[in-house]
Amino acid sequence: MIFSNGDWRVRARIACLGFFSILSFVYSGSSFSTDLFPKSRHLKILVLGNSITWHKPAPRIGWYGDWGMAASRRENDFSHILAELLGGETNPSKKVVLYPKNLSRLEMNKFVSDFDDLLFVREFNPAAIVVFLGDNVVEAGGGLEVFERTYFGLLKALRSHSGGNVYCVGTWWRRIGVDSVIRSVCESFGGQYIDISEVSDMPGSKANQSGEFSNAGVAEHPSDKGMRRLANRIFEYVEVKPK
Repeated sequence: MIFSNGDWRVRARIACLGFFSILSFVYSGSSFSTDLFPKSRHLKILVLGNSITWHKPAPRIGWYGDWGMAASRRENDFSHILAELLGGETNPSKKVVLYPKNLSRLEMNKFVSDFDDLLFVREFNPAAIVVFLGDNVVEAGGGLEVFERTYFGLLKALRSHSGGNVYCVGTWWRRIGVDSVIRSVCESFGGQYIDISEVSDMPGSKANQSGEFSNAGVAEHPSDKGMRRLANRIFEYVEVKPK
């Protein structure tokens, strides 16, 4: 379903997986109506990331999906697999509300202090917030310090809007300096850092071995196998209860 109102647009999709369902929101725009969020005690998961989390279709680079880049289908990207795992194991109601949002604007080597696009988090009230950023940061020329300040501001904003557990995922392309910043800032807010370096190094974890994508940038993203390994890794740490 597509919901439209002024400058905001939400695409809600319901996927039936086994004996439970996932309601997935994909959002673009500057404002948001929280009337769309379920008020009942569903398990709500917020995932904030870059193209690995969600990327709109980009035919110019050979990407036609509307989900985590390089996954073959929506249900095969890591956030949907994670929601499936959490719904099947930890949520008695078997209903999961997943909200994957692209925040790659925070990786563009420009200090960001405006987080108004996260005001919806207070009403959404997620049980878990997964932050998966950092791979696009250019460390040279003060870029790492800029990202550190921006990342700090992001977690501060999230903490002010939500009491949900925060999980900070390290970089997919093993950015050691960036990972160090993510870990330090995350732990300063009482969050859980998740190292995924072993996952990205496993054979078959990247889509470049399938030959499906001609664009090298797209092909460096996680394959279906890599997406599932990534979800499994995050799932090892996540502890949630429906709100």
